[in-house]
Amino acid sequence: MINILKPNESKTSIYDIDITNLQRMGYKHILIDVDNTITPWNSKEISDRLRLWVGECRALGMSICLFTNNYSQRVEDMASVLNIQTISKGGKPFKFAFNRALAYIGGDPQNTVMIGDQVFTDILGGNNAGLYTILVDPITGKEFWGTKLNRFLERLLFGKNRRKL
Repeated sequence: MINILKPNESKTSIYDIDITNLQRMGYKHILIDVDNTITPWNSKEISDRLRLWVGECRALGMSICLFTNNYSQRVEDMASVLNIQTISKGGKPFKFAFNRALAYIGGDPQNTVMIGDQVFTDILGGNNAGLYTILVDPITGKEFWGTKLNRFLERLLFGKNRRKL
């Protein structure tokens, strides 16, 4: 049961992920969480580093889709600025939500990666759907109250260092 919560990889941030290796492994699509994965919670900030990372993914022929349970114009605006797809009110961690996301991006479990900062939404859902999952550390400690509850459960199960899952 606990294996469904274990990511395939754990990194400090998205910038530590070897995108070239993922591409060599056959991955073409990236579903990526927004809050505390690519931006601080509830932020509109799009850093130059994020723009470069998205550009590197594109140069390797990979598509990116923001996949969030959040809904706000903020997320839509971010996707527009980055010229990538977005799925708001995603429904993570439910398998139907990931299947819907795969259909939307034209991907399948064998060629899609899920990157996120939460074990109980991003990793659990991605693993359940058969995706390659990568857990990153949250950017900040400022979070939605429901996420704080998830973090408490993560600490109960895994202790302070989630990357050693």
